[in-house]
Amino acid sequence: MTYFINLLFVLNGTLGLVCVFIIGFTFNHHRNLNIYLGILLLGTSIRSILRGFLELTQQTEIISSFCEMDLFVIGIPLPYLYFKNLESNKSNFEPRDLLHFLLPILSLFQHTSHFFGDILQVELDYFNRYLIVFLCFYYFILSLAILKKVIWKKAALIEIETENSVLLKKWTIILFIATLVTGCKLAFSVMTLGYSDLSGDNYLLLMVWAAVFIYLLTSPSLLEVYVNQIQYLEPAQTKGKSFWQLKPIKQITNPKDIQLSVKINSELDEYFLHITQFVETEHFFRKSDVTLNDLAIKSKIPISHLTFIFKYHSEATFSDYRKVARIQDAVDLIQMGYLKTNSLDSLSKEVGFYTYNSFYTAFKEVTGNAPQKYVTALTT
Repeated sequence: MTYFINLLFVLNGTLGLVCVFIIGFTFNHHRNLNIYLGILLLGTSIRSILRGFLELTQQTEIISSFCEMDLFVIGIPLPYLYFKNLESNKSNFEPRDLLHFLLPILSLFQHTSHFFGDILQVELDYFNRYLIVFLCFYYFILSLAILKKVIWKKAALIEIETENSVLLKKWTIILFIATLVTGCKLAFSVMTLGYSDLSGDNYLLLMVWAAVFIYLLTSPSLLEVYVNQIQYLEPAQTKGKSFWQLKPIKQITNPKDIQLSVKINSELDEYFLHITQFVETEHFFRKSDVTLNDLAIKSKIPISHLTFIFKYHSEATFSDYRKVARIQDAVDLIQMGYLKTNSLDSLSKEVGFYTYNSFYTAFKEVTGNAPQKYVTALTT
């Protein structure tokens, strides 16, 4: 069984090297998007292969020395730098990023040479251990903040997601879990066992990194995310959020509303569909001053029924529903080439906004992107 486990470590590391080789082909395109990932996977792969090979050949002395020079300490900032580059999408490598490796390198140097402790004539072993634990959790928090802000952010009212962006979310979740488990294992080992257990069995690490490698190898389109900007948007994937709810969103206590609920409850689905189709096909909200009463008249839905629906069966007020419908209309026009012959200001008037400023604010609120940024992403 032990022999089989050691072979799995070697195989896992080999899969990682294949991933690194594949990623290497994208270095000529937005290299900063994957250079840190390449280094991270390379270090993890080599470490996994060495661990399995040394155990298979029973080279215990080398294993002990290998523990004392654990390169995972130096690699602590790598996941954060990778996620940071995904967030910033900058095209040039920044030398200042190397500053993130200064403390990990000094920490490992102190552990192996006791250089600073000898100069100061103090014991720095526990200080060094606490520093490593601090760095693990510090970069974990930074990575989590970036991912939640940009990639895992709450879906906008109009979801403008591509297959690539969905793939990127899944990929970053898997990679984040793997790096989190690795960081926790490193911190735990350093605090409880010094450096003596850093090349232990680590079956959990084997599984999480195997998941990373396999996911990458079985998702060939994932590399397109590295080549293209992460904000790239595919028109066909744009879709509006449904605000309608069959179950009342709040308790109905008014006697008249209770009676009306009993009357139209079986027709709610038809009302939802009728309102949605009418607004989309008639471009009803392109008029700037339309009201709920106007919608009731034009759609031939009794105003009492329409008021009841927005009050109890819609997650959005009529005003918010109108705003989202106008922005969805604007997105549709952009995708049909409206801006080839018209300006954004003209577009804002076309879909029913009085001013471009109000259009800009609504567009960013609803889609999560500024209008120009969305247009630029479409043409990139």
